[in-house]
This record gives sequence, C-alpha cells and structure tokens, in this order.
Amino acid sequence: MSVLLLGGNGFIGSHLAERLRDAGHAVTVLDPRPMRGDVDWHGIDYRCAPVDDAGALDAALAACDTVVHLAHTTVPATANADPARDVSTNLVGTLRVIEAMRRRGRRRIVYLSSGGTVYGDPGEAPVAETCPLRPIGSYGIVKAAIEHYLGMYAQAGDLAPLVLRPSNVYGPRQRPGAQGIVAAA
Repeated sequence: MSVLLLGGNGFIGSHLAERLRDAGHAVTVLDPRPMRGDVDWHGIDYRCAPVDDAGALDAALAACDTVVHLAHTTVPATANADPARDVSTNLVGTLRVIEAMRRRGRRRIVYLSSGGTVYGDPGEAPVAETCPLRPIGSYGIVKAAIEHYLGMYAQAGDLAPLVLRPSNVYGPRQRPGAQGIVAAA
C-alpha cells in the first residue's frame, strides 16, 4: 500500500508515518512544517508544503493509493475565534483534497474527525457512535461537515471514506496543553 499522510508531521501523524513505514508501506507526508527532529524520517518521502498547495498535492497523490487526512489548522480552543478561517482552511481545504483525489482516481480516504466535538452535549454517557451529531463549536461543526461531504461523495461512488473519531489521544510527542484532557491536565 502507498499512503499519503496529510498533516503527517503532527503528534498522531508522525507516529503513524513511522508505523506504516515499518510495516513495509510506501509513505509520503505532505505537511507545511519542516520535519520535526524527534522522528526517524528515513524511508519516508517528506514534502514540506501546505495541503492547499494544488501542485504539491497533485504530485503527492500521484504516488499513493490511500490518503490519510490528519491535517487541521485549528483546535477546539481556537476555532471559534475565527470561524471563517476555520471553514476556509479546513472545510474548503478538504473539499479541494477530495476534488484532487477524484481527478487522480483515488478513492480511499481515512479521515480523522473528532471523538467529542462532533457530538456537542450528547446528554448521555458513554457516548455511542450512533449518537446524533450536534456540534456546538466551529471545530466540531467543520469536522461534522467534512464527514457529511465524505458521505456525499461516497454515495455518488467517488470515494471510499473511512471516518475515525479518536478521543483523548495522548503520548510521546504531544504538545502540552494543545488539546485533549491529558495534555491539558
């Protein structure tokens, strides 16, 4: 399998890049930040460019059959400060990724959504995956909208999406205070 990791330089993405490489998969990372120094990038095709760089995205898609979308320019604590930016960079940016995938004939996308913000206040615990999506902040609204667009493209037969909703992920390389109950504690 050849995998394109959008946002592969982050906390989750950097671990995933190493694991995929170690499992024998061809890995390409597209991320706007320079390579972090605490990762073994040997054998990983690292491309330093923003996800919305059409040329860089198209070139990276040429070498992959699966896209793992980890990129997001906001966190729950910052998204409400500028919802228009949240929508333009994350929602519109993802729609551009989807269109580029369609042009290249790539169907498989794994999207890391949100394990909590898409539900809002569910009124029950534990929260089942079947709980209705009722986001109350820009971050969750955009994540839920992306999930719905992926569903729309799947219904049309253009994509084979898999949506994951991780909750409170933590571990090495996580920035303290970034997001999640463990990092914020």
